[in-house]
Amino acid sequence: MNPCTLLPVLALLTLFAIGAGCIADPTTGTAVPTIRAGAALIAPEALAPYVPSAPAGWRLLAPPSPVVLEEDGAAFVSVTASYLPDSDPNGTGTRSAELVIQDTGGRSVGLRKLVDLLLNAPNDGNGPDRTTLRGRPAFVFSDDLMTRAYLVVADRYVVYIAVTGGSPPDFDAFIAALDLDGLSSLR
Repeated sequence: MNPCTLLPVLALLTLFAIGAGCIADPTTGTAVPTIRAGAALIAPEALAPYVPSAPAGWRLLAPPSPVVLEEDGAAFVSVTASYLPDSDPNGTGTRSAELVIQDTGGRSVGLRKLVDLLLNAPNDGNGPDRTTLRGRPAFVFSDDLMTRAYLVVADRYVVYIAVTGGSPPDFDAFIAALDLDGLSSLR
């Protein structure tokens, strides 16, 4: 199976896990113990400040939502944010941006599982572009509707950004707004 076909499935599974209540109580601010070996996770609230402010012409739809999720007995921290263009006051337009930052502690869970599949997939031109964005390894998917990227930061964080209906400069503005150096130093 082409790993690119798994992309929407894994993204939806992460969202369904949130909706299904597979969430530890993030109010304690402590990382959930994990079964698998890996680095200790940061507290969910520590990841939320790395959600960037909206670039010019965009607005953050709601405050970032940090949660602790579990997959196959291993916990990971995830924070999500949604953005809308300023030109769409009621949110019914065709443009939007989504951001997910996950701390997997280096384990192959959440978005990191997808990144690991992409790393092991043949680089034959049928998948995403393998590149670097702001000095970090990245996979970029682009079509007429959406540009999205998965960036690996400090071998423990995965940043997913998707801009729908926007222009290449919109995508670049979101990438530029990320504090990847600060995220990289977060332990």
